[in-house]
Amino acid sequence: NAQANYETGLFERLRSAATDVHADVINDPDLSPAEKRAHAAMQIGAAINVPLLDGADLKAFFFLHHRRAHAFNDGEIELVRETAERAWSAIEAARSRAALQESEARLVAALDSVPVGVGIIDADGAIVLANAEYRQFLPNGIIPSRDPLARGRWQAWNEQGEPLSFTDFPGARAMRGERTVPGQEMLFSVDPEHQRWTRVASVPIHDAIGRVSGQASVISDIDNLKRGADALRESETRAKLLIDGIAKATWEAAADGLVEVDSFLWMPSIGFEARTVTIAG
Repeated sequence: NAQANYETGLFERLRSAATDVHADVINDPDLSPAEKRAHAAMQIGAAINVPLLDGADLKAFFFLHHRRAHAFNDGEIELVRETAERAWSAIEAARSRAALQESEARLVAALDSVPVGVGIIDADGAIVLANAEYRQFLPNGIIPSRDPLARGRWQAWNEQGEPLSFTDFPGARAMRGERTVPGQEMLFSVDPEHQRWTRVASVPIHDAIGRVSGQASVISDIDNLKRGADALRESETRAKLLIDGIAKATWEAAADGLVEVDSFLWMPSIGFEARTVTIAG
């Protein structure tokens, strides 16, 4: 088999990590008769073969063939060797990109199943990787502290109730190496008429020498929970006022056995009209 004879001797030589050069195949003393016949069958009169190794493993080889004998000069041999190395580097880079894209696709698919927004941000504040839930809050693909156009859509307050500067937003803090966990409550303007409460958490990502190279960020939509909690607190406040008001009200015994409250002055403060209330005694 010509192909087998060609490959057997060639692979043995290439594993030595040497560039394999044959200027005149038919008269080359380094080739066996079987190899010469194999080259002739494939109409190869001269050849340069460059091994592409990963350690001791032969991964591939790059070749240049002439149909007739050809005396390769040093420049031609070096050109083939350099082309082989560049081609292999490009192939490995393409494979790495494909593997990375596949890995990212799997990660995004996994993140899309999470009921919160999750994103990886680079040092410039731009999204590197994020699920759809996260991107809806950053339509420009940049964190608000780095995006003047979107900054006004976000509001937050400190513990004293004072407006939070964008320089103290979670993303900005992460870029300074600070952590915002479990998160900062922030009000996001979906449009001019609708706002939603969110909780934004960010932690810095460091490179090998300890510099901040980006951040991991999580945005949770807590609007229903927040507004529900506000409604609950309001209900609790009204209930407390109601109880306190009843305790402070003026009660009088009526002739028909009813107990009558003449004036609930506290009722307007909890949203009720002041009026006389009669309760069976």
